[in-house]
Amino acid sequence: MRFVHVSGRLVAFIAVAALVIAVSGCRTLAKAPSLSLESAIGGEVLRVGVTPVYPPLIFFAEDDYRGLDAELARQLARELRMRLDIIELPWEELLPALRNDRIDIVMSGMSITRKRLNLVAFSDPYLRVDKLALVRKDDLEQYDTLAAIMLTPGKVGVKKDTTTDDLVRERFHYADRVPFASLEDAAQDLIDKEIDMVVGDSPSILWYAATKEWYGLVPIPRRLDVEFLGWAVRHDDEALLEEVNHFLAEWQANGKLDNAITRWMPPVE
Repeated sequence: MRFVHVSGRLVAFIAVAALVIAVSGCRTLAKAPSLSLESAIGGEVLRVGVTPVYPPLIFFAEDDYRGLDAELARQLARELRMRLDIIELPWEELLPALRNDRIDIVMSGMSITRKRLNLVAFSDPYLRVDKLALVRKDDLEQYDTLAAIMLTPGKVGVKKDTTTDDLVRERFHYADRVPFASLEDAAQDLIDKEIDMVVGDSPSILWYAATKEWYGLVPIPRRLDVEFLGWAVRHDDEALLEEVNHFLAEWQANGKLDNAITRWMPPVE
C-alpha cells in the first residue's frame, strides 16, 4: 500500500498531469457520456460506478476514462473474465445506485468510513491519502502551522458531500465553507480569488498544484487528516468482495499495485 507524500517539488506530477491535460483536459461531469468497455475475454458484465472528477484517480480525457481506478477496473474485469461497463453517475448517486443493484461496485476514490460501512461493504484499502490544503503562493506564509490553517476565517472550497466536506464543517470553525461539484471548479475559483483555500485529498491537491502551478497555486505541506480508500460493494455480494480482495492481495504481493500507483502518482522529488 502506497502513502502519497506531500513534501518536495511537484515535477513528476506535472509530467503526468500535463501529458493528459495538454491533449484534451479534464471535463465536467455534465459533459460525460456513458461508455461501455470490454475486457479481452468477455463473459458476464462488471458494472463499475464512477464520478470522473477526481484526477489522478478517475477522470475523463481523450474520449476515455483515465486514472488509477480506471486502470484497476480494467485489470479487475480481466482477472474476473468479465466485460467491463463503466457507468458514470453524480457522486451522491453512487451508493444509492449500488444498493439498488444498478451497479456492482464503486471504484471512484471513495474513502472508507463508519457511516458508509453501514450502507455498503468495502474492499481492503488500496491507497492511503492525506487531507491537504491548496492556496495561492502569495498566501502560503500565513499558514505556517496547523492551527493557522484550521482557524482561517476565509472562504474554503471543498467537493460537496465528501469526507473533506465533513472535515471542514467540523474543524474549520471560523471558515466560510464553499461547496463545489468538483475540485477543478474550486481550484479555478482559488485562481480567480473568489475563495482563499481548497481542501481535498492529497492526490487531487497535488494534481491541481502541478497543473495550476503557472497560476501560483501551491499545497500547504501539512497533513490535516489521513484516510484509506477502498471499493464499495453490496453487503450481500460476498462473492464479489472475496474476488476483489483476492485481486488486491495478489497485486500488492507482486508489486503491480505499487507500479500502477506510481504511473498515476509519481513520487515527488
